[in-house]
Amino acid sequence: MPSFLFERRLTAILFLAPGLTAGIASHADRGGIVEIRLDDGRAEVEFVSETAFRLTRGWGPAPLQRAPVPHQPVKYRVTGAASELRIESDSIVVAFDKDTFRMSVRDLKGAAILRESKAAGRFGDRVRLEIQAAPSDRFFGFGWNRQPGIQLRGRQGTSTRPFFFSSAGYGIYLRGVASARYDFRNLAFSLVEAVSPTLDVLIYHGPTPKEILQEHASFSRADEPLSGSSLQVLAVNGLPRLAEAMPPVSDLKTLTDQLNQESLSGVRYPAVDLNSFASWPDPQRRRALQVAAILPLLYDSRNARPVVPGRGAFVPYLLTYLREAYDRGYPIIHPRVFQFSRDPETARDPDWFMVGDEILVAPVFDETGKRRIELPRGSWTDLRGNIRYRGRQVVEVDAPADYTPLLVRNGSLFPLAVQSRNDFLELHYFPSLGGEFFLWEESIEENTQFHASPVGEEYRLEIETRVDRTYEWIVHHVAKPVSVKDERLAFPEARAITELRPGRWFYDAARRNLHVMLEAAKGSDRIVNITF
Repeated sequence: MPSFLFERRLTAILFLAPGLTAGIASHADRGGIVEIRLDDGRAEVEFVSETAFRLTRGWGPAPLQRAPVPHQPVKYRVTGAASELRIESDSIVVAFDKDTFRMSVRDLKGAAILRESKAAGRFGDRVRLEIQAAPSDRFFGFGWNRQPGIQLRGRQGTSTRPFFFSSAGYGIYLRGVASARYDFRNLAFSLVEAVSPTLDVLIYHGPTPKEILQEHASFSRADEPLSGSSLQVLAVNGLPRLAEAMPPVSDLKTLTDQLNQESLSGVRYPAVDLNSFASWPDPQRRRALQVAAILPLLYDSRNARPVVPGRGAFVPYLLTYLREAYDRGYPIIHPRVFQFSRDPETARDPDWFMVGDEILVAPVFDETGKRRIELPRGSWTDLRGNIRYRGRQVVEVDAPADYTPLLVRNGSLFPLAVQSRNDFLELHYFPSLGGEFFLWEESIEENTQFHASPVGEEYRLEIETRVDRTYEWIVHHVAKPVSVKDERLAFPEARAITELRPGRWFYDAARRNLHVMLEAAKGSDRIVNITF
């Protein structure tokens, strides 16, 4: 049978299969769990946070089998109107039609978040959700689907990562299933189904992707912090338990799509096999190693220890985001829709990603020596060329053979390590918006804090350090200052960058960057004021 005939036949089956609906016979609040008896089975609803709940639905007389989900108690209210049963937290309302058990989720003002087209059904050995969808809704998640781009609208498939979220502001995680099938081709509704005797789902209301993924991380998998040793090139058997080894791909564009897709599916710690680059053409292999310098986790399936040039500079930065992934549940790779969810341009698939909040990585897919990038809002600086670009436009940046473009948005502040010294950090700040960075000091399990902001005609740079260290502020795109001073005295100007020492400053007129070096003792709060 031709494949297109099979797809048309499958679509007809999904449309016409008679979903079994059942009215609510009774309900009881058991103090944390609302038990609902249905005409054809039973269900349980449990708030796991103010903005997330768990629905378990079974068919037939057998009791529900559900492993507990650890969470803090949530206050909720149960009310039964003439037509619906409502279970309400301080943030959302979950309602079930009393005749059909069709679910809807609303905010406290009554605005719809999610609504089933039909009540959840069981078809043979499968359970199914059918959710209303507006034509403008976009869907993300379900892991790497081996297709270009990151959006799932217009696609169908099967995934071993049974989690997705919608631009409508909700996310859904199917618990206890090995895989899930999805179909987002219809403009009026979306279908999700899995082989399981019961339906057990967690439903999150973000409304942003960042909030949804943070919520999902709390309930999808037990967590543990990753140490700085994870940032070395690891052997296969040395990967942390929570690392997700990325399947080998054939080119850098596919790797970019893979990292974006997996991160939007809840993968916080993607691990890339350096050996998978070995068979690539030499120019692409070289480009892949440039990107690898700033990727979260690397390993080599040959158990070799290849050197990744430039990686050491990013270790403090990456270590901080390893800690954030543990503390807040965010993926370390930030796809465009995650970082800039309110930008209208997120409707288009990007061919780049961010690592953390500050650095945009634009992998190079050809050898033209140029890279076209559609930039998000803001002002962006190419880290090596120090060239500034206006956002919300397509720009062409230099991409010589030895450099993959890394761009930084204005207002960013972040550290880079200096390889020749263990007690030295560069602090790059891109005005004119204020910026801050909380550097994770693994040895003492505390944060060193950096703050920078314009104050009238001055800039105020502040370091609250938790260790003894020498710092070099590099303030980009500024005029030559009139004075640079700390809380005690004025700093003299160095005549050349080679003469820069703690307590001095140097102005690079060609790049319009200001360098200020100082020593900071453990526990001190060092403030530098710059006047122009």
